[in-house]
Amino acid sequence: MILSIILPFQISAENISAATDKRMTVGEGSELIITRDSAVEMALSHSRDLKDSRISYEQAMRISSHSWNDLLPTLSLGAGLNTAGDTDSFSAGENPFNAEYSASLSFSLSPSIRETMKQKSLTEDMKEIALEQTSDAVKNSAEKLFYYLLASEKNIEIKEKAYSLAEKQYRQTEVNFRNGLASELQLLQSRINAENQKPAISSARLDFENNIISFKDLLGIDKNKEVELSGNLEIEPLELNTDVLVANYLDNLPEIKSSKKTVDYTESLAKGIKKSNSIPVFSAAGSYTNTLNDFTENYPAMSPYAANSGEWTDSAMLTLSLSWSPNSLLAFSSQKDSQKTLKTVSSRQDFHMLICWKQRKKK
Repeated sequence: MILSIILPFQISAENISAATDKRMTVGEGSELIITRDSAVEMALSHSRDLKDSRISYEQAMRISSHSWNDLLPTLSLGAGLNTAGDTDSFSAGENPFNAEYSASLSFSLSPSIRETMKQKSLTEDMKEIALEQTSDAVKNSAEKLFYYLLASEKNIEIKEKAYSLAEKQYRQTEVNFRNGLASELQLLQSRINAENQKPAISSARLDFENNIISFKDLLGIDKNKEVELSGNLEIEPLELNTDVLVANYLDNLPEIKSSKKTVDYTESLAKGIKKSNSIPVFSAAGSYTNTLNDFTENYPAMSPYAANSGEWTDSAMLTLSLSWSPNSLLAFSSQKDSQKTLKTVSSRQDFHMLICWKQRKKK
């Protein structure tokens, strides 16, 4: 496994950033050079969670864009044959066959249709926010692991230099001891100091190896592929104004926006149930049927017992209705329970959003 730092190393507890090239190239051998930007790009393209979130968002977007379909009437067409008679006429083959063609159109207008369409739009918004959160989580994971590996490599380098220095001090103390310039205790202390450096180096190397495997898995790189990280750790001072950050960015945080959309969705559900319980549902249906009685009379070979020629008859029907359930007036009805449950959920989401807002404001 080969890892190297291209630019100088500096560490700050305040902020870590990278001035890296936006490139991802393969070296002359089998070594893959990875920068911060290319690591993020590879992690985003490989993340299964991000793909699942994108599919869910696209599905919600498609459903929301077609929500007007709920206003379309239902059209059905049918065709068939029928015959009727007693058992004797069936055995004698005297029952005529009738051909029937029908068409029906029905339409139902629910009082909660507007809220239903709104809920589909809110679902799209929530899926979009979830996609944004997943994308940010993948980016943060790639960047954190990238910088952690850079720091780990430098940490190994520092520990190896410390061991080398302790080893040199021990050799020098050994020479001084032989020349009578150092005591046996000093010799033992210098040797112990050098030996104590070895476990720290082994631990740092093991930590680095474990994290480089996780890094490759995150980016979708084969575990046997050798990689080289190109980046640096530098200090970039930032001047931030708390009031400006709160005013411009707090309400746009994904968790705050998600809580707001959840509250809106719950309130829309409650409004939809209330409207469905208090306003009647309007329905309209119409049908037309055209029947050819004894259609086989025109074909004697098919109906040798038919006495009259086939005749067309038609019929039509139109139905208008208003339906309403009085159960919604009962205090112990399931409709009332649903409204109370949604009200509780909405209050809980409001409280959760307030807590998130206050926590982010403190940070």
